[in-house]
Amino acid sequence: MDMNNFGERLAVYRQNKNMTQEEFASRMGVTAQAVSKWERGQSLPDIGLINSISNILGIDANEIFGITAKADMTEKDGLFDQKKLLSNICAEPVKLTFGKDIIPAIVEGLKTKLITDKRLQIASLYGILIPRIRIVDDNNLNDKEFQIISYDRVLYREELDLINDSVYTYIMEKLFQICTANYAAIINKHMVKTLIDNLKENYPGVADEVIPEKISYLTVQRVLEGIIMKNQSIHNLIAIIEILEEEVLTKNNNNVNAIVEEILRVINMDQRLTK
Repeated sequence: MDMNNFGERLAVYRQNKNMTQEEFASRMGVTAQAVSKWERGQSLPDIGLINSISNILGIDANEIFGITAKADMTEKDGLFDQKKLLSNICAEPVKLTFGKDIIPAIVEGLKTKLITDKRLQIASLYGILIPRIRIVDDNNLNDKEFQIISYDRVLYREELDLINDSVYTYIMEKLFQICTANYAAIINKHMVKTLIDNLKENYPGVADEVIPEKISYLTVQRVLEGIIMKNQSIHNLIAIIEILEEEVLTKNNNNVNAIVEEILRVINMDQRLTK
């Protein structure tokens, strides 16, 4: 899947529709600056936006991905620049790679809302935020093989017997299942910050002037990891933060394992009382 020319192709298709960056951004529900970065190759749109891009430009996702396009991938062409090199240095929290026979199923599947729906479902059930999923084909894999990777560690690998209409759904179900089971190893400080920022926005006062001012994001991350490793949900984040605050700031308890045990004890006791 050729992503190197994505921005160039996007600009051409947009211009063919006689749309300015501002008009295209407005229809996409993003900023003109975001579109500009896409077209200059400084960033890529979230996978969930590909369907909207295809619909607005009136093209197939195959075209925007350039699956059938051929290019002479030499450094002198300017297609392999430093920004693209740097983007591949950092290991991704979640990456899905697959062989060439699976490409059509993935391209068609990305036109649906399955990833968005699964994210919402997992968040509702377990209170966990699945990060952006990097989805790329890999010529080193067998044609019908796919892998789920986290920070360069292979969490799951499977070779499919056949490719049919349900392949995309099957792969995504497996991906979210694996991510949920291994979430303690996937969660990072950036994801914790996103969770806390959302908590502050929706429930003012719960974590204000506490995180990260008095309790670091890393401490919160370690506590959440501990809860998840005990196969417990972090959905009740408000209670988790309130108990964490009391343990650290009032009781001077800095033992993560002890804090996790206390959080689970209090939450489980509250659940029994409300039944």
